Amino acid sequence: VNYALGLPALYGAVHLRMGDKVDGDRAEALPIPLRTYAEAAAESCQKAGVAVLVVCSDDTVGARDLADALSIAAPGLDLRWRRSPLECSGHWQDDWNALP
Repeated sequence: VNYALGLPALYGAVHLRMGDKVDGDRAEALPIPLRTYAEAAAESCQKAGVAVLVVCSDDTVGARDLADALSIAAPGLDLRWRRSPLECSGHWQDDWNALP
């Protein structure tokens, strides 16, 4: 992943938990708003002097939404995650949640 995403020696990472982990009958945790993830990640990266943040998530839509939130919370932060085809091996969270 480090090579594929071209990561520098120093970078931050956030594990974005959304979808089935926080929704429906299979929920394992309470949902956390993306703005909260963005603000916490921006603050942590600023304190650590990190300019690149990696998003780890199987919810590719959530990763893009986090990028939008971070463009406000930390406009200079370089956000990276795996992208298509079918966002590399992730899944579309709404489709997954709709499964029986």
